[in-house]
Amino acid sequence: MHLFEQYNTNSGLQNNHVVMIIPIDLGCHSCIDKCVKLIRARKLDYANIQIIFSCSNEKDMQIFFHTKDIQVHKYVNIILDTKNIAFINNLVFTSPIIYYLNKSTIVRKVELTPINIDNELNNLISLNK
Repeated sequence: MHLFEQYNTNSGLQNNHVVMIIPIDLGCHSCIDKCVKLIRARKLDYANIQIIFSCSNEKDMQIFFHTKDIQVHKYVNIILDTKNIAFINNLVFTSPIIYYLNKSTIVRKVELTPINIDNELNNLISLNK
């Protein structure tokens, strides 16, 4: 079974080249804010980038999107994980993570930290230029 099949989505997640998972209730806030800034600026709004926001309940997810001024329904590449599937399956812990996929196989995993986040997000944006 593919790691991301549990999201039970028709988005073609296994066909995407990049999956970013953002743990909103336990993550590094400065890293999360940098990811959110790019999402709001639509710099990650591409078919080959899937963004998964992970948290333990729907109420916290709604509060997060309201305070960050993200209208989720406007984005086709966002999946909401309100059951912490990513955390339970060790796909994410306290920092956002980018998974680079090739034919549904993870070829590279990058944990975003204050040290590498700017460079890694710029690399991600440059994939779609």
